Amino acid sequence: MNPTQRTEVENQIMANIKSGLIRSLDTEDLKSPAVFNALVNGKARGLLTPEEYNKALGLVKDRKTGALEIRGKPDRKRRKAINDIVTAAAPMPYP
Repeated sequence: MNPTQRTEVENQIMANIKSGLIRSLDTEDLKSPAVFNALVNGKARGLLTPEEYNKALGLVKDRKTGALEIRGKPDRKRRKAINDIVTAAAPMPYP
């Protein structure tokens, strides 16, 4: 795929997340470059709200503490995939 096609795929993924068609992605989807880039760029550019971003990753708030946690019982690969996306989407500190 050329860069224009990749951008179109990423924009379609973000549109599907915003419309609610994509709610919770499985581990293999989270690892794919198109979904990874769509989530990272969507959060970095402010195109995805925190709620949409968290839903796509499968994160929910703990009722007692209010902290975000992974829905269900995640395996090691799913935790790593989510951590990679969250780390990449985090703001970069200036030196």
